[in-house]
Amino acid sequence: MHPLAEWEQANPGTVHDPEWFRRDVLSRLASVKLSEIVEVTGLLEGVASDIRRGKWTPHVSTWPALVGVLGAAGALVGNVGIPFLSCRSWRCRSL
Repeated sequence: MHPLAEWEQANPGTVHDPEWFRRDVLSRLASVKLSEIVEVTGLLEGVASDIRRGKWTPHVSTWPALVGVLGAAGALVGNVGIPFLSCRSWRCRSL
């Protein structure tokens, strides 16, 4: 089974807000090294670059890792929460 299909099966009914991602996460990814994004998400460099440039929004399974790398880079300012309900994937980790 494809990893994203596995994630979807393990996280049924996950609620997420793409607008929140674009507003609160994407706006800060420019300050993060591409290699860090690749490392925490497992995405190919070209895909990670497209995401960082705002070409498209990544799958919700990568959001906790991206928020985590923002915090590690000191780019996350203020109290920003992740607006979705459940995450039990191998890609997700507690922040």
